Amino acid sequence: MSFYSTKASVLRYRPAGSANNATTTSIWNTNGSFFTSDATTMGAVGSLVTAGATVGTVRTYMAIPVTAGTAFTVTVAYKQTSSTATLGKVALLGSDDMVLVAKEAGISTAAATGDTITYSGVAGHAYTSVKLFYGRENDISGTAGKASGGINITEIVRVQ
Repeated sequence: MSFYSTKASVLRYRPAGSANNATTTSIWNTNGSFFTSDATTMGAVGSLVTAGATVGTVRTYMAIPVTAGTAFTVTVAYKQTSSTATLGKVALLGSDDMVLVAKEAGISTAAATGDTITYSGVAGHAYTSVKLFYGRENDISGTAGKASGGINITEIVRVQ
């Protein structure tokens, strides 16, 4: 796995049993949107993530390597960290930055019990990685409560 970030503390590793993670499972924690602005919304499936960003650009992502041409499945388990995060999306992007699949990640869909997102690539695909991406999706007016929270990434599984 590789990581890309232009800003410190946007993606944090929290070992099991640490001060910020009392569980027995290590986690990756997103501290804010992986875009440079919480007002940026995730594009639709099939859109180029940078082209759909009306405010801000990509500043962070995690890339899960895959072998081009070989069928694969990537599944990510995550939990929302804030009880006030009414909006948010988690997405998997191809190495071409196109949105492959996206899912709501607000408190009503990814609360403490968590959720998963999965993408399966068929044989013959051209991807070299699948990028994990999180956006807070605050609305443009900055409505209170929508720019809080992130997700705890509890498991990433690649089968290829």
